[in-house]
Amino acid sequence: MLGVKITKTGRIYFLLSIVLILAGMNTRTNLLHLLTSFMISLWVISAFLVRLNVQKLRIDLYSQGETFVNEESIVEYVFRNDSVYNKYGISVSDKTITYDFSCLHIPAKTSLTVSHRQVFSKREVKTWDKLLVGTSFPFGFFRNEEEYPVKGSLYVLPKPLMVKTPLPILAQIMAPEEGVMRKVVRNADQHFAGLREYTPGDAPRRIHWKASAKAQQLMVKEHEDEIPQKITLIMDTSEESLLSFSSPRFPNQLESLISLTASLLKDFSQRKLLFRLVFSEQKQIFKEGEQHLREALRFLTTASLDNQDMVDYSCILENCPPNSTVILISSRLGRWMEKNVERFSSIPIQLFLVCLERGPHSPDVEQGQDVFSVKEMEDGYICLERCYAVDE
Repeated sequence: MLGVKITKTGRIYFLLSIVLILAGMNTRTNLLHLLTSFMISLWVISAFLVRLNVQKLRIDLYSQGETFVNEESIVEYVFRNDSVYNKYGISVSDKTITYDFSCLHIPAKTSLTVSHRQVFSKREVKTWDKLLVGTSFPFGFFRNEEEYPVKGSLYVLPKPLMVKTPLPILAQIMAPEEGVMRKVVRNADQHFAGLREYTPGDAPRRIHWKASAKAQQLMVKEHEDEIPQKITLIMDTSEESLLSFSSPRFPNQLESLISLTASLLKDFSQRKLLFRLVFSEQKQIFKEGEQHLREALRFLTTASLDNQDMVDYSCILENCPPNSTVILISSRLGRWMEKNVERFSSIPIQLFLVCLERGPHSPDVEQGQDVFSVKEMEDGYICLERCYAVDE
């Protein structure tokens, strides 16, 4: 119950005052009457001061907004005392991150900042809406507790690992001879679409030197028929995939699956590829860059086990851009492949299947499709290996 409550110390003090009052009445000693009157006055004044000590006090909370699992994060609490009186002995309980602390002195008309560093061991979303503030100043006879509204959130993102053995598709998408990190599909007829400013990674042969001299900055030619390669990464969080078998290597298959997905996403982002993440009801649009990666990692932070027997990705795959790449990530691919690989062999996409473990009874794969599994996932890196590919 919030508000002003009498403490154990206050009860003992009050009972002692009553005993002295009764003693003064029996002995008719004026000194005892004066003493008990003073004690009762302190007791009453304490109830008033304990309320006054938290009035006109504002609290703002600031967090980094995002952090990674097992990395240090900083949360700041800013106390603003708008009163003309000093504040003493303010205690704060932050139940969101289970952190309690005290401010011994907050001067009048000033602010005080308290910083807290904490490491979070699992992916989650921390959301603040209130803090519990209490005080027993000045004598400890009463305690006043109030809830102060605050706003803040912190995404504890899954930490991506370094991919030591990237998928072969990346070698096809990259064009090292041009110095660019993106493959483009060119039709026979290329129509000039316009000029844009040069960005790092553009091929030197695409620079329009006359326009660059006129604009006094590098300008690059663009064509209508240049289509960036797009990657759709699908993460299968269905119960059928995650609960159908146990694995000594991956006791928590959902977390291992999310770590694998996050690692591939970071690898794509560093290579400046257009990608999107799809799982359960979540779906991104094709983008690139650090901000898009952070958005994808936020999606992964909220990922949970999908209670459907098997997620139907047919609509997603059938609506993928022609000649695009689709990477399906699952803990085990046997049953999914049996039901879907043959079905999607006619769709003009390049399908890659990536799993934690191959699993028993996995059928053969049609030509042009590849299956990979995790060889190692430790010490900050992940290593993939090819399970089989009939086109080799």
